[in-house]
Amino acid sequence: MIGVAGFLALVLVLITWRWLFPPFPDEQHVVTLYAAHEEEFAALTKMIQNHCAGQLTPEAAAAASRIDRRMRIACDYDGTVRFILGVRGLMTIGPEQIIGLTYVPGDPERKGSVVTALGPHMQDVGNVYLRQVDNHWYVFTQNTD
Repeated sequence: MIGVAGFLALVLVLITWRWLFPPFPDEQHVVTLYAAHEEEFAALTKMIQNHCAGQLTPEAAAAASRIDRRMRIACDYDGTVRFILGVRGLMTIGPEQIIGLTYVPGDPERKGSVVTALGPHMQDVGNVYLRQVDNHWYVFTQNTD
C-alpha cells in the first residue's frame, strides 16, 4: 500500500508529465482549434506580420497564449506565419515531426505539397504537407530525419 502521500506524489508526477509532454495534436485538433479561434488567428497574423523581427510583442504573445499556451510562432519573409502546435522528437538527436496551422498569403505550392488529407503523409520525411482549411489557411505537417 502506497498510502495517501505516495498516491498524491504519483498524481502530481502524472499531472506534471502531462503538462510538460502533452499529447501530439492530430489534424482534426488543429482544424477544430482554428474554427474556435479563427478571428484571433487572423488578428494575431496581422500583428506578427507587422512586427516580424524574431520576437513577439507582448500583445502578440498574450494573444497566442490565449489560443494555446504551448504554441510557437514563426514568420517568413513573404508574410507566411506558422503556428506550431505540436513537436515530437528532438531535432538534435533524432527525427522530429511538427504539426500546426499556417497562413500562406501567396502560392501554397511554394511552401509545400498541398494534399487533401495529412494522414497518409504524417510519416513522410523531408517535405512539408499542407491541407487547406480556409482561404490562405492550412494545417501543415513536416518530418525531418
